[in-house]
Amino acid sequence: MMRTQINHSTGSRPQRAELRCLLAVLPVILAALLCLTAATLAWFQFTRTNPGNSVQAGSFGLTVQVTDAAGQQLQPTEGGFALDKGASYTVSLAASGTTGFCTVSGPGQFLRTTQAIPAEGLVFTLAPDESGTYAFAPSWGSPENYGYDGQTLIKNNDTVGTPTAPAPEPVPGTASAVRPAEGWTDTTLTAPGQENALPETSVTVPAGAIDETAEQLVLTVASAGMPEGITVQEGEKAETWQIGLSGLKENNAAAVAVRMQLSAGLDNVRAYRGADLIGDAAYDPATGLLTFTTASFGPVTVVSGAPADPGEEGTPGEDTPPADGNAPEDGIVPDETPEAETPPEGGGAAPEGDAPAAAETVPESRPDGAPNETTAETPLA
Repeated sequence: MMRTQINHSTGSRPQRAELRCLLAVLPVILAALLCLTAATLAWFQFTRTNPGNSVQAGSFGLTVQVTDAAGQQLQPTEGGFALDKGASYTVSLAASGTTGFCTVSGPGQFLRTTQAIPAEGLVFTLAPDESGTYAFAPSWGSPENYGYDGQTLIKNNDTVGTPTAPAPEPVPGTASAVRPAEGWTDTTLTAPGQENALPETSVTVPAGAIDETAEQLVLTVASAGMPEGITVQEGEKAETWQIGLSGLKENNAAAVAVRMQLSAGLDNVRAYRGADLIGDAAYDPATGLLTFTTASFGPVTVVSGAPADPGEEGTPGEDTPPADGNAPEDGIVPDETPEAETPPEGGGAAPEGDAPAAAETVPESRPDGAPNETTAETPLA
């Protein structure tokens, strides 16, 4: 009699081993998938701020520059820029990479711009509703793709908010510039002047003169004492200003162009750096602009004569008679010395209008000591 054997196992031994291996590697596969997903998200959402004010997300980057109403560039703080309520700020966005937009976040505000095209960038005015730190972050793509209404987006040359704070007065004798993300280029700074104290001063600094690691260039102008070794003649005027420019290379040899707005109409103008005469200094009396170049900075002294007065010519108190010998209109008659005349016989004055008398003959002294006599030749009867 044949027996039938029924196997109640779920599978053979090799099948159970393969299942255990699959279960062992499954967590590894899941972890790899999670990492890939996280890396993909970071490509579009990663945001950072570097010393050059440049933030980047994936292949889209922004360089953010914020300038106040006085024209001074703001330095970024940790997390963004410190802005005051109601003040007016100009925000300049320079895009790089592909295309994207910028989000602006601050106390009680979250704004978005339209697409910032790398070749064009985007500029707008921001008047914050509240004081605080405002961050500018890039986002890849188009804001419309995120469901944002295009009518609420910041466009080029828009003004966001209503400025209520008065514009700050420019600080006399001070100007600065922050290093761009792409590095320094030729940079011009203009320090406002102060009436009767500081001249408006501008410098154009070539990129080769700037320390590549400098975060900013700062121009300062202040009144100073005149260095020794400069000769000032009587009637001349001398003024000295201490000019400083931080951010240059330690041993800079490149020429920096300097322009100083002085009074117009000066004469005999010469400029000194320290006690040395600046050879290429040029002064325009029509505009009052003084220009020169220098590779280093310090005290600059300008010596000049008094402004010319067109109403004063010649030496005061002296009158020159006209060429025809007539008396001038003011009635002053030139002082003239008359020719010597020979007095007539008898010592009397010569009759007015008569010709001078003939010369008399004076005899030699007599031996007896009697005085000489003046005689005239008498004709014979």
